[in-house]
Amino acid sequence: MQSQIRTRVFVSAVAVLLWTNTALPGNPPAAEGTSRALLQLEDAPLLKSKPYAPGGMLIREILRQSFLIAGRDELGLQTRDAALRESLDSARSAPFIASVEIEDKKSVRMRIERGHDKTRKILFDETIEMDAERYPDYAKLVERCEQLSRTKFVDLLKQQGFPNAPTENRKPARPGPDTQYKLRQMDFVSQWSAVREIHALHTTGRETRVSLGALSRGYANLGHLTDYQCSLAHKAFKARALLYAYRLRSTETPDADAMWHLAYAWALAGRSDEALAAIGHARRLKKSHAKTDKTDDDSVGGPSAPEWADIINAYCHSNVSALRRHASNSDRWDELAMVLAFHAVEYAGKSNLPDMIGDSVIKNLPGCFRVHDAYNDCIGVIRGHSATVDSATALMMELPRQLSSVKDLPESARKLVDPMIDSGPSNAWTAMGKSIPSLVKALAAEGIPERDTGEPSWECLGRMIEDTAFAQVQRRANFLKNWLAVSANEFVQHTKPIHKDHPYACLMAAYGLDEPKKVKAFCEIIKDLDMRSADTSLLRIRNIADGIWTAVYQETPRFRDQYYQIWANHDAIRGDLGRFIRVDNEPMDRARWLIRAAPYDPAALTTIIMEELEKHENRIDDWLEKTGDLSIITLALGDKYLLFGEHEKARYYFQKTITVEPSKAAYRGLAKCYLDENDLDGYVATLKEFIQLGQDFGLDRAALAREAASTLMERRSLERALPFAEEAASSYSAWGLQCAAACYEGLGKYDDAESMLRKCSDRYPNTTLDWYRFCKRSGKGDLDAARIAARKFVAEYRQSGNPVILSLIGMFHVLENEPELAIKSYQAAYEISGDTFHALNAILLAHLHKNMKVRNELCERAHRSRFSEEVKADTMRNRDLIIYEIHNAFKADNPELANFTTIEQLLPDLTPHEQMDLHYFCALYWQGSGDVDKADKLMRRIARMPNIQHWTWMMARESLRSHGKKLPKVKKPVYYGF
Repeated sequence: MQSQIRTRVFVSAVAVLLWTNTALPGNPPAAEGTSRALLQLEDAPLLKSKPYAPGGMLIREILRQSFLIAGRDELGLQTRDAALRESLDSARSAPFIASVEIEDKKSVRMRIERGHDKTRKILFDETIEMDAERYPDYAKLVERCEQLSRTKFVDLLKQQGFPNAPTENRKPARPGPDTQYKLRQMDFVSQWSAVREIHALHTTGRETRVSLGALSRGYANLGHLTDYQCSLAHKAFKARALLYAYRLRSTETPDADAMWHLAYAWALAGRSDEALAAIGHARRLKKSHAKTDKTDDDSVGGPSAPEWADIINAYCHSNVSALRRHASNSDRWDELAMVLAFHAVEYAGKSNLPDMIGDSVIKNLPGCFRVHDAYNDCIGVIRGHSATVDSATALMMELPRQLSSVKDLPESARKLVDPMIDSGPSNAWTAMGKSIPSLVKALAAEGIPERDTGEPSWECLGRMIEDTAFAQVQRRANFLKNWLAVSANEFVQHTKPIHKDHPYACLMAAYGLDEPKKVKAFCEIIKDLDMRSADTSLLRIRNIADGIWTAVYQETPRFRDQYYQIWANHDAIRGDLGRFIRVDNEPMDRARWLIRAAPYDPAALTTIIMEELEKHENRIDDWLEKTGDLSIITLALGDKYLLFGEHEKARYYFQKTITVEPSKAAYRGLAKCYLDENDLDGYVATLKEFIQLGQDFGLDRAALAREAASTLMERRSLERALPFAEEAASSYSAWGLQCAAACYEGLGKYDDAESMLRKCSDRYPNTTLDWYRFCKRSGKGDLDAARIAARKFVAEYRQSGNPVILSLIGMFHVLENEPELAIKSYQAAYEISGDTFHALNAILLAHLHKNMKVRNELCERAHRSRFSEEVKADTMRNRDLIIYEIHNAFKADNPELANFTTIEQLLPDLTPHEQMDLHYFCALYWQGSGDVDKADKLMRRIARMPNIQHWTWMMARESLRSHGKKLPKVKKPVYYGF
């Protein structure tokens, strides 16, 4: 008997040792103190047989996560995933590499490897054939990978020496009320905590339908709430959600509950088409298996469906009105409904609806940082001032509260969190710099495999916090540099502790460059940036390099190739395609694919309506019924019928929009209907109604008042324009004050006009030259005071690096008869921008004032840059022709070689501005060449033109005056150039 007992004890001990310390080649013994063998997965770029072929990172993650699920859920292994920015311990366990190659649109090749470099061995290699037009079949891929996670991948891991987890006498895993509550909280900390708690239940108990469903929803929420972060974690979470939903479906014959969870996962992954198919399947199953259920409930799911069923259905249809009703009527699922109401419309065009809903969600859910980030894409400059700071303040107020509720938060992290709760930030950025880096480091230290056996790890949580802070700093830096056009350098330096350790920290350093001409500095900063595994979340990089792309491409072709890899890495899902529609020059192709992935997505529908409504008019009723008469759709229909000239239909849809969303765009469209019919009374009455009753997001009322004033001034209806102009000026915006000045000038109220421009100059120094221009052009006002202010502006902005400002400074010097300074300003503008307009001004002024060195060098450079390849036939070509003509004339030292007959033939097709420019350039050439009569003829033609807001008009008249010529009379124009 004792011998048998000893034998059993020995066998048990051996089993435990094999379980806790697997020692095989490439898989060293587990570190002391750990209880499970460790499965680790490295990151790997998505491979493609053709560069930039479609096929996104979600495809890669579906394979990678199914392999991890095989280890975690079938064998009970501890896992670590580099896609979540979790640290790997190669000394303890040799990591695997799971890679996907998109061979073509018909096949996806999946491969599992292990080892390093030459010793790496292929352990699994399979190709899935696809019946796809462009993008792989996600559903087919998920279904196959989920099967592999229970079969071949399990066998593969066993062959690699990984043991089975003990499963005897395991109790069913049932998430408790606290975990279920967290799954309803729309912040990433709560969702991370919930899935970690469920995984902990699975390590000691056996998975159940309830736990699998909860796990799928938790990961779906987590993927949705983090998809703005510059990390691939959100694609990994979405893949896990789909795989766990399919795992739930595979447990037995699919029932309605399994299909509802599948719909949830697909909807939040961005494939509403698959979600709607699952919803249809769920409803059919309910009818066939539960005929006794009462069906008098008007909800899509009925009494036996999950509580969130109608919310998911409404989100798939972009039915915002239904989602908002759920948000107000449900205490349990209000956060989910609120967040999805916003994300249903976040990529939609010019409607105020995203702004309006986002504002409401942020007030009610300040801890939902996903909404904070997207909200900044929906608003303008006015609200951007506060919104880009409010998100940081919310992070420092809400994050400590969220973390304090996390079970078993490590003591090292809790010591940092508690003071954050007590203090409350006086300056969010300073507070963030002091606490966030320390918190991230503490969580990363606690999350190493030998210390943390939970999943996802503490380090994963820390990295999400770091990514959230990074995104908020980037938003603010972008706002300062690209929206306000001010230096972001001080802000970047102040917030450096927050972002210096982030993988994309170099992007923040690039924001600190104050001048676009610092291309080499930018290229140096980004030279080591690796974007091969990035997806559309990194489209933020566009904001940094605007205006210097060409130079960057020339200097750093590697950067160009990797940047386009971001585009190629996109998935055929709602978020990726929606982002592309917003930034793509040709959005129609994206819209066609988006409407397949999300048949009722408003970004896709509005694009299709505006581009090819005539092909889809038979679908309008379905779109409106399913979306609940979404105002974004009715607004687009109004705009399209207005373009068609069908004013009755246009009015119907604009008025329908106004009943739900009394926005600037809707009132503007309605007013335009009246204007097209020459009904000025209807036009004025409509706009007055908006100013009294319409929504005012930012400066909507002032902006539309300014548009009305401009329109009425064009029609010589100055008295009617004046109230609108004064309404615009009441906003004290630069364009509002300039609008009022224009109207006062047209009415002959010169003192009032100058008063507006002086106020504008005082508040917005970059408009100072407008005051000078008014005095110089009209002969009214205090020219001496305006000149003093202008010279102060010129002194301050001469080194601005902004080519537009430098060009205006050049014009000022021309009017002040300071040709050498004018040449330097134009030359500096050309050096920065490469724009022929600036080059021609510098070349021809140098020609006029006999500065042959500058003239010849600059002309040669401009000619070489413009004619190194075939010239494109666009508006720039007309300036290029002048460069071509005068270059040949200068080379031959023969003024008559510059023959501008071709340009004369082009003039009728040009705008008044372009005509003025070309006349002026030709006139300067003939002046410098000694043919004063020919030059004066062109200058007189310019001086007679009514477009008096243009600087060129003043310079032409100044030229005539300086030559003692009589100035031609001009029919009194309406001045509305602001």
